[in-house]
Amino acid sequence: MGRGGAAGKRGRQDEEGVGLAALRDLLYLVALAWWTGTAAYFGGSATPSVFAHFARTEAGQIVEVLFPGYYRTALATGAVLVAMGAWRLAAGRPRARLALALAVVMLAMALVGALLQPRIHALRVQAAEAGPERPLPPAFGMLHGLSVVASGVSVLAALASWAIIATAGL
Repeated sequence: MGRGGAAGKRGRQDEEGVGLAALRDLLYLVALAWWTGTAAYFGGSATPSVFAHFARTEAGQIVEVLFPGYYRTALATGAVLVAMGAWRLAAGRPRARLALALAVVMLAMALVGALLQPRIHALRVQAAEAGPERPLPPAFGMLHGLSVVASGVSVLAALASWAIIATAGL
């Protein structure tokens, strides 16, 4: 007969060991903090500062250089969050399903942004090659908007994860 209820979860946690549980939770918190900090700095400070001090075309080019690192960070931290979330679920941790779901959202949104970025770049280059007076094509605005939404959803999922930790613990 299998274990059930709180006793069953407690038993799985005991089998896992305190050291491994602490490592798992530490990796989860570091990845969540790294992503939250990166997204907050990039979207709340770096990008607005660049656009405030450079012409729009130059600012777009500068920020575009930063995107690969931004998306590598998002994908790496998202992957760690999913792995640690799955480990938490397997260990029977409270709220593990919700934490894993939020981690999957963060990773999926990072992937969307990372996949859109090369196409956005190509449209920017195409418009620049057509001449300085040529406006960006409508597809640029649509794809850029989607990437902004994807980043925003990822940040909201991270903030929801922090809210859960703050109110209910890890």
